[in-house]
Amino acid sequence: MAICMLLADATSLDPVYQMLYGGTESEAGHVLLYYVVKRNVFEIVLICVCTTAAVRNASEILALRFSQAQPTHDEERGSELRLARFSERHALSKREQDILPELLRGDSYQKIASELFISVGTVKSHASHIYAKTRTGGRKRLIQAYWQE
Repeated sequence: MAICMLLADATSLDPVYQMLYGGTESEAGHVLLYYVVKRNVFEIVLICVCTTAAVRNASEILALRFSQAQPTHDEERGSELRLARFSERHALSKREQDILPELLRGDSYQKIASELFISVGTVKSHASHIYAKTRTGGRKRLIQAYWQE
């Protein structure tokens, strides 16, 4: 909403642009004052609240992203064993075993294709074979089946 207000102002600030580009330097110094005076108190408070919320959300996301502990060697080993057991139980091929962790992580087909140097169609084909062999029918149910076993 605050962005919409700012965009609306950008289209109606012709006098300000004249002051900036066609006026004197002393007139250009009053641009900020002109902008603030033009706004009512509610709009100024709304812009401040929206900006504060956006900055707070961004900082929380960054804090979560960088505070995640790296998996230990034992956790990585356990994850590999779990994947191997799941793959063996459902008779997945080698390439399907390569694609399974990417699917479980929620990566897009495009990302999987670029990481494994194969086409998106090949990824879709392998994914459909994985869904058929695990009798899940889709990624969401595949993830549920993986963690329930």
